[in-house]
Amino acid sequence: MVLVGMVDVLMVATLGETSISAVSLVDSLNYLFLMILSALAAGGTVICARFVGMKEDENAAKAGGQFFFITIILLTLIMIFILIFNRSILRFMFGKVEKAVIDEGVLYLIITSFSLPFLAIYHSTAAVFRAKGKTRISMLMSIFMNVINIAGNALGAGLLIIIGQCYGAKEFGQARYYLKKLLIVNYVIIAIIGSAMYVFLGSLIGWYSLVGTSAALAKGLIISHSGNDNLAVGFFISLLFSRHRKSLVYNDCGSYYHVDFQNRSRMGLC
Repeated sequence: MVLVGMVDVLMVATLGETSISAVSLVDSLNYLFLMILSALAAGGTVICARFVGMKEDENAAKAGGQFFFITIILLTLIMIFILIFNRSILRFMFGKVEKAVIDEGVLYLIITSFSLPFLAIYHSTAAVFRAKGKTRISMLMSIFMNVINIAGNALGAGLLIIIGQCYGAKEFGQARYYLKKLLIVNYVIIAIIGSAMYVFLGSLIGWYSLVGTSAALAKGLIISHSGNDNLAVGFFISLLFSRHRKSLVYNDCGSYYHVDFQNRSRMGLC
């Protein structure tokens, strides 16, 4: 989250001081949530490692499961609290800040708050693997997620700026072309990732040292998700080139874009 926050500041640097201030303020709040997660993860690692060291695998599994659900529930409650009281939180934390900064900060805070439950999943599972001495897995997954996140943010933001400029200039054909390009790139990447997960299924199961029922369940979930991803790609690509489409809805990483091609009257980003 820290690295992604730094990159976000660089990406909005050209938009002016208001955007930079808003992202910086919200990132400082996100770092607080990250520290809470790190503290919880450290405690969970200690408890699980104690049972692992005593060869009490059943108790270690119970402790890991409890830690997993407690962390997710806590961060989900924080996310809900942010969604309800976002503006009040920023006012309370940062006092008298310009209204424009608060407005943009609220938008950024809402978007980033949706990542909290998923960060809870990552940190809780990483804590369990650290307790078992498998630190390499969590490190590789962190690197992979950051690379995908940063590259996807840059690509999506760049193309959306172009789409917005085309729409502002009333070049609706160009806006439609670039939106189609953005969607195609997105779904091709999803198809590649889904196919790679299926091809390297055995290696993925081996990295996590899963056996028996756990390995079978994980294998079924991976096959299901990779298959559904590729089916979704085929559906949306066909929708893109259908002459009878009325609108497209694209949802990615907490951002929402809606374009009505029939009356060309709406293009929103929230």
